[in-house]
Amino acid sequence: MRMLKLLPVAAVLAFGACKDTTDPDHEPDVASLRLTIGGTGGQVVTIATNPGCAVTGGPITLPANQARTMTATFLNDAGDPDPVANDATEFTLAGNTGQADPTPSPASITFARTGAFSGTLTGTTATTAGTMFVSLLHSEEGHEDWGPCSVPITVTP
Repeated sequence: MRMLKLLPVAAVLAFGACKDTTDPDHEPDVASLRLTIGGTGGQVVTIATNPGCAVTGGPITLPANQARTMTATFLNDAGDPDPVANDATEFTLAGNTGQADPTPSPASITFARTGAFSGTLTGTTATTAGTMFVSLLHSEEGHEDWGPCSVPITVTP
């Protein structure tokens, strides 16, 4: 009888110490961000972590007064989508530090969110001095895991 009372305690000690190896590491490994503007066949802008937020394929070009879709994909060192960073249940595309959405400027350029990693960009006034801050926000933990980085935007007439 005494042995039966100790059995549950032994089971807790034996199994309670086991690590759950089915739970993946929930910290992303992001080397760059790919922005696709205008959908399939549209403009592709890449922002690399090293060296220091280097932008290729930019600036983002927007025709005045025409909304353009924008989709963000966070990439690992191999250039493949990072499965952790692109998990919309835990992460989202954000803006400058503390900003929930990408933050374009001047105010004549706007971003309207349509999903965790997508939205529409619209420029109402032709300008050559626009920028937009982007980052990867770990929603669950309230901190940035990548960025913020700035990407130039040109609004054409």
